[in-house]
Amino acid sequence: PGAPGAPWGGGRVTGAAALATLGARRAARLGERAAASGAYLAEGLARLSAATGAIAEVRGAGLMVAAHLARPVAAEVAAAGLARGLVLNNIGTDIIRFLPPLVCDTAEIDTLLATLSDILAEEEAHCD
Repeated sequence: PGAPGAPWGGGRVTGAAALATLGARRAARLGERAAASGAYLAEGLARLSAATGAIAEVRGAGLMVAAHLARPVAAEVAAAGLARGLVLNNIGTDIIRFLPPLVCDTAEIDTLLATLSDILAEEEAHCD
């Protein structure tokens, strides 16, 4: 008695909070939205790949999508994205990982794709 418990140990309040969170997620259909938005993002990246050749491969599941770049410029792309308000995660030298929030919409993905297109064009110009 009196010993502190683990913060993840559970209890009625934390259980109620977890159930409310799951209920809100279901009500907002976040899982379905994430699948649809992730497919939209992957399709947009594939179109960008076809148009520029700067992306060699697109892969992922849901909203966790990665673009394998044709050149080892992932750090530069991530830095340029951050300067423009995008948080991109470079994985090694040639992979950019996208982890947008579950509530993102197609307009926000379109903004991401347009900005990424500009960044990739600038990187291509630097490499030539």
